[in-house]
Amino acid sequence: MLTLLQNLLKVVLALIVLVAAYFGVQLGIDDHLSNQNPTTAINVNVSDTVGAGGNGTTPATPSPPAGNAGGSHSADTSLTANNGNSSNSSDTTDSATSDTAGIGSIGIGGVSRVVIGDSDDDSTVGNQYVDNSDHATPEVFTGSKMMVGGNDGTVRYSGVSAQEAAASGFVNGVSKKSIWDERLVRHVASAYDVFRWMNKVQNGAQIKGGGFDSWENRPKANDPLPDPGGWTMEPLAYEWMIDFCNRAKVDCWLTVPAATADDPTFPEKFATLVKNQLDPSLHVWVEWANEAWNSGNYAGGWIDENKGGDRPGYTACAAAQLWAGFDKVYGKDDKRVVRVLAWQAGNPGSGRTLFERLNDPSCNPTGAKPDVYAIAPYVPGNPADASTYNYEKMSGELHSYVEAAIRENKALADEHGIPLVTYEGGQQFFGSPGVATLNRSQDMYDFYIDYMNTLAKNGIRLFMQYVGVPEEYAETAAYGDSEDIDNPMASPKYRAIINWRKANGIARP
Repeated sequence: MLTLLQNLLKVVLALIVLVAAYFGVQLGIDDHLSNQNPTTAINVNVSDTVGAGGNGTTPATPSPPAGNAGGSHSADTSLTANNGNSSNSSDTTDSATSDTAGIGSIGIGGVSRVVIGDSDDDSTVGNQYVDNSDHATPEVFTGSKMMVGGNDGTVRYSGVSAQEAAASGFVNGVSKKSIWDERLVRHVASAYDVFRWMNKVQNGAQIKGGGFDSWENRPKANDPLPDPGGWTMEPLAYEWMIDFCNRAKVDCWLTVPAATADDPTFPEKFATLVKNQLDPSLHVWVEWANEAWNSGNYAGGWIDENKGGDRPGYTACAAAQLWAGFDKVYGKDDKRVVRVLAWQAGNPGSGRTLFERLNDPSCNPTGAKPDVYAIAPYVPGNPADASTYNYEKMSGELHSYVEAAIRENKALADEHGIPLVTYEGGQQFFGSPGVATLNRSQDMYDFYIDYMNTLAKNGIRLFMQYVGVPEEYAETAAYGDSEDIDNPMASPKYRAIINWRKANGIARP
């Protein structure tokens, strides 16, 4: 009898441990999922020997951290990633592991773009595009392939001041003298279809108080440029964000600070600026604030302190006000505008409240509607020690609770007839030992391939890497898609994104 009771006690204790571990993970995804970006995945063997700038050199493959088994990393030349090089050398291949087998050749790709007329067809006045509306902009999603985008972080300037560049004048939304390091423009243009401006709009976790609060108080084009760091407090003028998108030929995802909701004139004036300056062959993605579900210095904290604490309700109304301004300037049916409704990946029930509030005329008097629903399915839930993670462990978490959350949100988006996208995503390691080592490893490459395949398989139409620029890794933080702007292909995440796109026939031009 005593033995039986002891055995029962062991079973109960084991169940308690499992439940505690499960809910610990769930808390992690709820708290942190939208602070990073998902990555793309390939389910075929892909060659890695791509040098920076198309120089044909083969970067050294980073070694996995000690004790990490990783996936299978076999030599293979069945698919050579050439990056425009004329020579195809023998490659050390990152082969997908068994976890990706059977998914099929699921593509995640870019939208086919059209040039609006010939080079002399679009007349300009000052720094404005003249919209020749007989040229149609394509639907933002074409075919069945997933698009890939990146978020802002650390930027690089050319050394030309904002005052000098602004004084040089704008032609077709591009200043004659550029503030941008051309290497950064090429980096983004080579990998992404969409670029999201968030940190440089006072929408990151480092900003308290809702950011700038009116059109009059927004940063201007001739204001001094903010610090290039990804966590800077000073905002960048929208003119320079649009200028960057025009140069890179990527869709421009623009967020606005939460506090701009207090200025009812902001949406229409903002939409007018965008329409005047953004290349009309590109789409503008419009999002109110950033992570209004989140507390602290995020928009959710601002709502709690200033708007009564109804985060989903207030978010829906503020977003509708912003979209209404674009509807008025562009017209409700203009396919260049993508209205983004974003919420927490781990809480689709609260997300449902957003859609319910949009049906309330007192909240949404013009009946503005979102074009996409966006989440941030990070993997994993910010564990205590990244050094304990390898490919198998990351992939296991992806295919358990994260994939389940994606499916729940996909069902919500389907109910309202709009696509599911991500606003951020990727690996979610921060503040723990071993982060840099893991992000430099072969395991991270294999994970990103699996991750992107998984997003595509589950109906995600756009994956937004956080962040989509090179940043120097610290041992406890490694958000950048790469580290070396002159050799980004040496970094597993960027290499995985480029190779995944090539393998799926959607490489950027």
